[in-house]
Amino acid sequence: MRRLVVCDECIPRGLAVLLGEDAEVLTVRKLGLAGQTDDVVLRALQALPSVVLVTVDRGFRWTTPARIGRVAVVLLHARSNQLVDLVEALPALRKAIHRAEPGRVMEVRAAG
Repeated sequence: MRRLVVCDECIPRGLAVLLGEDAEVLTVRKLGLAGQTDDVVLRALQALPSVVLVTVDRGFRWTTPARIGRVAVVLLHARSNQLVDLVEALPALRKAIHRAEPGRVMEVRAAG
């Protein structure tokens, strides 16, 4: 099944474009949720089917399944949130998007 990927505000637009080769990709900004808290974003994403939130926000590491709900979260770890650093994680990120489970946070590290 093709997943719906939502890139958090901290993810560069270029990474969202690259992910669009394998999945339908939206951004928090495009959904009208720019500047909202994580809780507001997560509540809004509950209505979307098979959604994966991609973020570098390490606060998600301690988010409870009850708070995440039906959303799958992929947390990227890299030297920075600059595209050049995040691209190193692209192969692992693509796999994680397809394996991510609702209500869970999956962590992905950049190769470098």
